[in-house]
Amino acid sequence: MSGLFVIFVAVPALELYLLLQLGTAIGPLNTFLCILVTGILGASLVRNQGLSVLQQLHSESQQGRVPAQQLVEGLMLLVAGALLLTPGFLTDTIGFLTLLPPLRQWAARRWAQQLVVVTTNSTHFAAWGASGKRTPKNPTPTVIDVEATEVKDPEFPRRD
Repeated sequence: MSGLFVIFVAVPALELYLLLQLGTAIGPLNTFLCILVTGILGASLVRNQGLSVLQQLHSESQQGRVPAQQLVEGLMLLVAGALLLTPGFLTDTIGFLTLLPPLRQWAARRWAQQLVVVTTNSTHFAAWGASGKRTPKNPTPTVIDVEATEVKDPEFPRRD
């Protein structure tokens, strides 16, 4: 309950207070322009960094490694984009801090260590941690039983 209180009551109240204080200090028009500029600049930066993380994710996947850190970074950029589009200086500050690659990568590495990726195919079922090593606990796969019946249609001859 306290987390929801902070997100839905305390943060907006603090944002409103900061906007009113800044509006008094620099004027309403300048405050509005600051909000507009941070939103546009933030969206542009999130887009560029998001494309970079997407390329890294693709590269890691192509090399057969689990892209756990890139997945976490992508999620962090998504949250940063939402924070930067939200009017307010506290959320903008947190959003811009998330856009700093060294800070984001450090946080993503820490969170990715907690991530476990599960993959399946027809011959094996395994789980890997962010380090790319198998986890000691091997989760039980979900088995789906399917019965198939071949349908012969003279209009669509089968080519072998």
